[in-house]
Amino acid sequence: MKQTSGKRLKVGKQVSTRGLPNPTVVSDLCLPILRRQLANEQLGFKSEARSRSVSSFRLVGREQQFASARETYPIHLFRAGRSALYWAAVVLDFRYTDPRYELVNVQIIVFRGDARQRKVPLFRAEWHCSREVLEAQNAQPHWHVYTESWDTNNPDFGGRVVTDFARGVEKKEGGANDPRGIPFHFAMSSQWHRLGNELIESKSATSSRSLSG
Repeated sequence: MKQTSGKRLKVGKQVSTRGLPNPTVVSDLCLPILRRQLANEQLGFKSEARSRSVSSFRLVGREQQFASARETYPIHLFRAGRSALYWAAVVLDFRYTDPRYELVNVQIIVFRGDARQRKVPLFRAEWHCSREVLEAQNAQPHWHVYTESWDTNNPDFGGRVVTDFARGVEKKEGGANDPRGIPFHFAMSSQWHRLGNELIESKSATSSRSLSG
């Protein structure tokens, strides 16, 4: 396994998610933002093979812990709320098609739990950005909500959680920790169904300024 330390890139640098000479072109762009948001300068990405052609880059670093939500992820503290601790996992998947790489999936999974207790998965932000998936006209990027989070009170995020929707959703086989338990994509873009691949193509060249908010 290889861990990349990354280097700081100038704000405003743009990079395409396709035709990459190396996955670190994208991961190095993300690292300064993640280090700042998580207040941890020791973060880096560690790569491992997901399949013969796909490599998974997972965010790792000092004081990481592990939590499960279909897979086991290294997680990092990002918020200490009034009543709980919140953790985040970040995963970038790249597919190699000789001689270039393509970013095909991005995941940010949020967990809740004390440092010495099991962490409960709350939700996952996901972007399947391979060309064939985008052409299928699924909502990209989107949110998934974990079924187990319906039974968890999260006052730190404000507002009362609506549970009527949860009772009407048919859970698939796999258990509460399986994101397939909620067969619904909560779209992040209101125009995904109209612009489809054209919308995502415009997001493929993104800047570090927009990512950092």
